[in-house]
Amino acid sequence: MSNLDNKKDIKYQLYVTSKMDDKVQFIAESMGLSKSEVIRYFIAQGCMGFDQSVNLIRDNADKIIDKAVKQ
Repeated sequence: MSNLDNKKDIKYQLYVTSKMDDKVQFIAESMGLSKSEVIRYFIAQGCMGFDQSVNLIRDNADKIIDKAVKQ
């Protein structure tokens, strides 16, 4: 079990433009979710995308280093 499993939920407060709020509201209504659920989904997707990007960069760096070492 990692330390992340022991953490309590954290409340975020953020300000968005009315235009962004309208978009979140539209998406929430379209998906049958609350705005909070949509925002949590967006954050999760962003984190997952970031993790995937880091892994891609790491893999490419490892390949470049391996290639350089073999030369």
